[in-house]
Amino acid sequence: MMLTARALLDKNPHPDTTEIRKAISGQICRCTGYATIVRSVQWAAAHPAGGDSDARAADVVDGTDTVIEDIPAQTQDTEVKA
Repeated sequence: MMLTARALLDKNPHPDTTEIRKAISGQICRCTGYATIVRSVQWAAAHPAGGDSDARAADVVDGTDTVIEDIPAQTQDTEVKA
């Protein structure tokens, strides 16, 4: 999953949710569901290594001003899990 996310971000530094889901579609996750993974990739896109990411931090979760640090560790995903 990590290598897939890294490859996506190398090709597209600011993917939208659809692009992230398409990129990870070949990966199977049985523990967390995909919502948390999508948010994690969005966080990684907003925080590039060595870059100034504060300007994009508010865009981590689409449609809100919530950043990944504000999401409780035990987030309940509403998606069907594999």
